[in-house]
Amino acid sequence: MAIGHRVVAGLSLAILAPVLISQQPQNQGGDVMTLRQTAQTVIVDVIVGDRYGTAVTGLKKEDFTILEDGKPQPISFFEAHGGAPMRVGSLPKLPEAMYSNFPVPTASDAINVVLLDSLNTPLVDQAMVRKEMISYLKAIPAGTKIAIFTLGAHLRMVSGFSTDPAVLLAAMSDKSVGMELSSILITPQEKQNEEKRQDQLLTTSNIGDPKSSASAEQRQAVLGGVNQMRQFVSDTVSFDDDYRVRETLAAMDGLGRYLKQFPGRKNVIWFSASFPIGVDPDFNQTDAYRMMRDYSMDIRATTQRLAAARVAVYPIDARRFFQNPNFQASDGGGSKMRNGYYRGASTDLEFDTVTKEHDTMDQIAKDTGGKAVYNTNDLKGALGDVIKNGDRYYTLSYDPSGVKHDGKFHKIEVKCSQPGYRLLYRHGYVAEDASASGKAKQPGKQESTHAASLFRAEMEPGAPPASELLFRVQVAAEEKQPAAGDAPKGDNAKVTKPVTRYAFGYAVGLGQAKLVLAEDGIRHGVLLSMVIVYDKQGRPLNSMLNTQTLSLDPKVYADSLKTGLPFYQELDIPQQDVTVRVGVYDVGSGAMGAMEFPLNVKQVATK
Repeated sequence: MAIGHRVVAGLSLAILAPVLISQQPQNQGGDVMTLRQTAQTVIVDVIVGDRYGTAVTGLKKEDFTILEDGKPQPISFFEAHGGAPMRVGSLPKLPEAMYSNFPVPTASDAINVVLLDSLNTPLVDQAMVRKEMISYLKAIPAGTKIAIFTLGAHLRMVSGFSTDPAVLLAAMSDKSVGMELSSILITPQEKQNEEKRQDQLLTTSNIGDPKSSASAEQRQAVLGGVNQMRQFVSDTVSFDDDYRVRETLAAMDGLGRYLKQFPGRKNVIWFSASFPIGVDPDFNQTDAYRMMRDYSMDIRATTQRLAAARVAVYPIDARRFFQNPNFQASDGGGSKMRNGYYRGASTDLEFDTVTKEHDTMDQIAKDTGGKAVYNTNDLKGALGDVIKNGDRYYTLSYDPSGVKHDGKFHKIEVKCSQPGYRLLYRHGYVAEDASASGKAKQPGKQESTHAASLFRAEMEPGAPPASELLFRVQVAAEEKQPAAGDAPKGDNAKVTKPVTRYAFGYAVGLGQAKLVLAEDGIRHGVLLSMVIVYDKQGRPLNSMLNTQTLSLDPKVYADSLKTGLPFYQELDIPQQDVTVRVGVYDVGSGAMGAMEFPLNVKQVATK
């Protein structure tokens, strides 16, 4: 669909005026110290803790030294934070049936997000986390700012930021919140059933009896069969691990995208059983190397993006303590052969897996300036400590000197002149490549297809809004409605009828879009737009995904920066109460904007 000046008839031209869509609304919440940034400015939030883990206040700029790649850097900005209350501004009132993803301006030292991870956590541990969470909220300190998210099939925002315990407890009153059976984690019952199948094969062959008359060939054949069964289970687990890692990192990116709009430090308290940073060879399997995995680079890329958004992750192990699998109810005894031959290896492998999962937690926490918590039975206390200390920190910034902007990772080291303190901060960043602008190319079909897949994953119901690309959309039922025999508008050819055809008129700010400037002055790029509607149960009813190929002359581009780039979509929507999610995605930069709103769809008289 080519971009032009056409806007669907009947849509209000107010969508193109009067607020400049390329600008972020200014903070209206009170005076705050301003951090002047250049493209090279590096911001580092530092929590200083004593030997008991309590945040230390009262330090001065002179108490800190900052180094990049071992080279001292002059601190250009310093600010101490002590838990100032959140100040919330307001947005201009929009005309009827117009919506925007402009973030509400806020000012705060720090905000806290609790992420209840069902995807990576056994159900029994989810129940304990939920209980501890509710207990904490009932005695929450006044003024504590918390938002609640869940991660199951996808990331979902249960409650936006609030300081009202009643609001947060109401969000947790739904027993499904934080309680979702993961479809890919092996349950204790499934594990026990698999071991019984192995036992049956070993016992039937009498191979566990030292007095058995089975020949060496028979023993090897039976053991080979059991090993094949174990290999299949390991392959399945490896496949599921790949899925869990991919979905979890995508959720973290989505959360970071949402939190990026808020100033100051953002503490994400992530209750999870986590996932391993890698999987070593298992020499008890038929193919020891087939299940090997290394997720370290993927994890590092995500944590770098989180750190750049000033998001600090605090992973808390929902399992509390490591449990020897031989002492769990799922270990049902079984044949002597399995107990003798596999039990020791199983325990070692389980312990190694948990160790690697804790390594992952430590790595994510270190890269973002947070702290991992595991091997504790006090989940409520761990949550309280993070929130109590997480808004007492220091912001340092510097403009790197003597460092190349080469697109590579640069190590950050912060030192405090006061002895005996432990510092939590991001430990590096990836510098912008100064030469990248000259190498930029217009995205091709392969890049657009991959971007569409990423974009679609961000459009699930209940996902947080995104404000990297600011836009407004005017929603209106079209005057000319489809006839009974007309093909439906949308990707669902079997959409439930009767339907009402709606037009969605956009104005998209291009300030964060990455367009390629050609020699003739034309700017080229690819913009994806999507509207999808869900019923009350979160089931998709219909959707439309369009690819907008941009070729903007200087005047059109300049106008777009001021008032937004106009285009529209049409979609047939079943006549019922629905949730509409709309979004835009710039393929060149990966920046996106998204929001959702309720819509009561009624029949419209055809003119």
